[in-house]
This record gives sequence, C-alpha cells and structure tokens, in this order.
Amino acid sequence: MLQIVPDPDTTAKSPAKSRVPHALRQAFRAEVKRRVGDGDFAERERVALELANEAVCAELTEALEVFVDAHGDEDVLVDGVRYRLHTWGRLDYHSVVGPLSVRRPIFRKVGVRNGPTVVPLELAAGLVERATPALAGRVAMAKADGASRDLHRQLLASHRVPPSRSTLEVMGNAVGSALDQRRAVLEAAARRSETLPDGARTLVLGLDRTSAPMEEDLPPETPRGPRKKPYVRSPPPPVTVNYRMAFVGTVAFADADGDILHSYKYGATREDGPDPILHSMMQDVRRALHQDSSLRIVVVQDAAKEMWTLVTGALELEPSVRMWEELVDHYHAMAHLWAAAQAMEGNAQEIMADWKAALRKDDDAIDAIAELLRREVERGYLPTYRIAMEDELTFITNNGARMRYASLRDADFPIGSGVTEGACKSFFSCRCKRSGQRWRNPGLRATLACRTQLVNGRLDRAMLTLRRRYYSADVQAVSRLAA
Repeated sequence: MLQIVPDPDTTAKSPAKSRVPHALRQAFRAEVKRRVGDGDFAERERVALELANEAVCAELTEALEVFVDAHGDEDVLVDGVRYRLHTWGRLDYHSVVGPLSVRRPIFRKVGVRNGPTVVPLELAAGLVERATPALAGRVAMAKADGASRDLHRQLLASHRVPPSRSTLEVMGNAVGSALDQRRAVLEAAARRSETLPDGARTLVLGLDRTSAPMEEDLPPETPRGPRKKPYVRSPPPPVTVNYRMAFVGTVAFADADGDILHSYKYGATREDGPDPILHSMMQDVRRALHQDSSLRIVVVQDAAKEMWTLVTGALELEPSVRMWEELVDHYHAMAHLWAAAQAMEGNAQEIMADWKAALRKDDDAIDAIAELLRREVERGYLPTYRIAMEDELTFITNNGARMRYASLRDADFPIGSGVTEGACKSFFSCRCKRSGQRWRNPGLRATLACRTQLVNGRLDRAMLTLRRRYYSADVQAVSRLAA
C-alpha cells in the first residue's frame, strides 16, 4: 500500500498563520465549530466571515470608546482651541463590518455664545463623514466607478455588513465634495511623491468638450405624462433632462518615439468651467519640468478656437514654461481635407493620398493645398461643392500653422489627440453617461472629483491627506480649573 509521509517543512505553520496568536486561533476555531455544527465547508466559511465581522466590529467599537474615556467630560483643547462639554448622545458610526454604536460627548467652543461644536472622538479617530477610514476610502472608490447600489451589493456579496444604500449615497456625495473642495491641496500632496515615467521626453496637453445628461427643473404647472400607476406619495417636481457641455483635459508623457507612457485626466462640469482643469494641468506641467527642464511640450487637440485660447492662455501664464508646439489633431485635420477633396473634381482618394504624402514630407505643403483650393473655388463649381471647399479653406487658413506635421513628426512629437479623445469616453462617458443616468451639478462634481483621483492613481494618497488634514485634530483633555 502506498503511504504518503508528510514532509516536516510542508506541515510547518505558514508565516501568515504564525502571526496570529495560537490562543486566538483556538478560540476562533472553537466558536466557529460551535456555530457550524455539522455544516459543510461553505457554511463554515460563511460563519467564519460572520464571526470575524462581529469580532472586528466589537474591537473597533471598544477602540472608539477608549477615545471617549480619554477625553471624559473635562474641557478639551482641539488644535489649541478650548471647548467645553455641551451634551452627550449615542451615534452609530459606519464601517464595513457593521455599525459602531458609541455614546460620545459633544463640545462647544468656550467664550462664544452658541459657538461651533465639535466631537473630539471623530477628530481623534480621523473618522470621515461618520465612517471609518477603510469604509470612506471604499466609498470614494465606488463613487468614482459606479452607483451606490453596486457598492452595497458588492459588500453584501463579500459577507460584509455595510450601511444602507441611501447612506452610502449620501456618504459618497459628502466625500466627493470634500475631495473637490480640497482638490488643489490633495493633488499637490500627491505630486510630491510622483516621478516622471522612465523615458519621458515630451509633455502632450489637450483640452476637449464632452456632454453630460443634466436634470433641470420645469415650471410646476408643466403637464405630466401618463402613468400606469398612481403616485403613492406626493408627485416629485417636474424635471427635464438635457445634455449640457462638460470639459475633459489631459496631460500625457511620451517617450522619444512619440509613444504615450502615462497620462493624467481631469474633468469638470459646465457650471464649474474649465479653469479647475487648466489649473491641475499646469501644476502637472510645473512638477514635470521641475524634475526635467529639458522636457518638450506640445498641445494636440481638435480645432475648436475657444479650446486653443484656454490652453495657450494658461501656458502663457505658467512661469515654468518657455515654449511649446501646437498641432491640430492629425485625424481631425485629415477629415477636413477629405471633405475638400470630395468636393473637387477628380478621384478624391488619389487627391487625398497626394496631400497626405506632401504633408508628411514638407511643412509648407499645407500652404500649397490652400492655394490649390483657392484656385478651385474660383473655377465656378456648383454652390454645394464651392461652399464645401470654401469652408475647408477657412479651416486651413485658421489652422494652417498648426498643421505642419513633417518636422514635428520627424522630431518624434505625437501628432494625434488620442489621449484626450479617449478620456472623453474612458474617463467621462463610461461613468457619467450610462443608461438612465441624469445629474445635478453637485452630484456630478462630487463624482468627477472621486474619479479624477482614482483614474490618476492618487485616490489612496488623497484620502490619507484628506483625513489627516481636515478630519483629524490634536485633542487634549484639560481641567476646567486650568483656564
């Protein structure tokens, strides 16, 4: 009979198990066995996770109570400002393992009638919007990626004990608003630890417009459409949904071959405008040039005049920038030239092939194309074709200086705005234009704040900085006699 002899090395406790005290493992195993009975492995897993939630919930609750006991009901100094006991109350704080019910005091600022109040427990523990740091970070990540109902469903499926879906929604909006309000500070803290991608040679900037479905109020007397079922409660105020402008900006790093290595993406609502995006983009540029002043800068985007004015205006005001190149995205430019070639006599594909080859070899080729179109316009084409050529001639006249692809392509500059165009979809549309979605500006702003930090790889650092700077304080208990 074949006998398998265990290898002593393989039966030794793993490093992960050895870090857990033996007595704790034994007690945990005994309690799981008591609850499971004759259950199978799946039941044992479920019970073990349930017991772990209960144990962690009890531990976190007791840890919060320690803060309360440390402060007591004496006066406290919060970052050097004196506060006095106002009232006691019990509150449930939120965590991924269940509510942490704690009876804690509220303090009011000394010397100010009806002055501001603080909860020393929350400041000492660094709780964010009544949530533990772990849950607050998870909520911010979920806000960046999807709906609160998705997060609630995922936590339940992971055998966690989350707060209600509506609580997660309120918390997500609050955390997102906090990230948005402190955006400049949080991004500055993240940039200090960021380094240039290996091989970075060129900074590629772009700004573009997109749209978002915005919910807008209608007059109360607006007639409503038919309903299959009557309202159980009072009907909500009438609204309509319209797609309104939004903005997306990108800062990308390209190598010596013009290939993109890394990018940062930013978004803003129409109401907020592009200024927050431009500020973040210029700070990225400043940080990159501080690390390597030899980096080249090129702005590549479509031909929208107002977008060029915004980006070049910001670069002109940025003291770290001395010079930059400008290019109309090659794909957009070729689309305009194709429209002109189709309006001309002859084979449009052959004409277009000749133009592409000329533009690839000579920067002045765009001037020759413009001169050819002027002659064609004077030949007396039918109005439909003449107007088409006149429109594209105007496009070339306005943007010809930004269509000199030969020398910049030879210098390995990127000539396409794929990063910016892609961000309109991957950064904005994939999150903010899903089926049935509609937004109010505060909710969209909070979502974009979370998504900006997540997509740019800064969310963990942003949440840590947010908690330490704005949700924490130095709390010291002092005697009332020590006034």
